[in-house]
Amino acid sequence: MPHSAAERKAFWQIHFCVLLWGFTAILGKLITLPAQALVVWRMLLVSGYRELPVTSEHTVAVNDLPPLHKDPFDRILVAQARVEGLTLLTADKAVAKYGDGVRKV
Repeated sequence: MPHSAAERKAFWQIHFCVLLWGFTAILGKLITLPAQALVVWRMLLVSGYRELPVTSEHTVAVNDLPPLHKDPFDRILVAQARVEGLTLLTADKAVAKYGDGVRKV
């Protein structure tokens, strides 16, 4: 068993991920999501990542965006990034034109 608090936390996180992988394999046939995608989602949540739901504030912020791109999903992602103070990473040249809150990779 690990000695430091950080080692114990990492130990339990990896074991929890393995447990989730096992449950996903068993229940995967009952769930319509692909098992691998479900495992990645669960591992991200266990690792401290959080989901970012679309809120009314995000949808209102779409109206403040210039008409550089017509894809509504991309526009909501840009609006979310700006409202939440996050950086949206994209490979899409059209989305990257928004500049503030968006970085082309």
